Amino acid sequence: MLRKRRFSEKGLENPLGAISFVRIMDWEKFREQKIKNFEKAVGRGEVDEEILDVVNEINKKEEYITSSSCAGRILLLEGTTKGEARHYKKWHSLPRVEEIEKAIEGYKGRKILWLRVEPFILHVFCKSMEAAMEFMRRAKNAGVKRGGIQYSRNFCFIEIQGTAGLNMPANLCRCNWKRVYRIIKNMMEENRKRRGILKKEMAKK
Repeated sequence: MLRKRRFSEKGLENPLGAISFVRIMDWEKFREQKIKNFEKAVGRGEVDEEILDVVNEINKKEEYITSSSCAGRILLLEGTTKGEARHYKKWHSLPRVEEIEKAIEGYKGRKILWLRVEPFILHVFCKSMEAAMEFMRRAKNAGVKRGGIQYSRNFCFIEIQGTAGLNMPANLCRCNWKRVYRIIKNMMEENRKRRGILKKEMAKK
């Protein structure tokens, strides 16, 4: 399901910390500015390297431009609600099981420590509804089941994400962490595989 995000004539918050105003701007100028912002973000190391190939493939097409992306990650979150939760530890690639165990055992707080595996996520602006529908068709062909389209006065906005995810209270359960680790490893591998298929779909004419 598409997560609710602010998207209106006033603009959409992007991963570069700026607001993109799209009320009057034509697509070519809007896309050109986004490309420049993206290239600066890559230069600053703000784009996940593991999803960069997919993003570059999408951005080759004149009718699309990515807004933000994440290749997927593993998190330890302190707290019970979204607004309260604090990042205690995070990994953008698969760590060793000992690293996860050590981080959990070293937690001295009194709140719930959540172990979360998040799938990849992509936000993409599209020139038209037809382009957005074509993007969703390719995503579906790649096995990406979560996604949706939002429409503004000028352009369409897409969010898609993988389905390989996990959420569990790490400091409240006595787990066989090697077994949990195998589950996490399989999820990260599925995440990587799905990104690769999406890249191939986007490369098609």
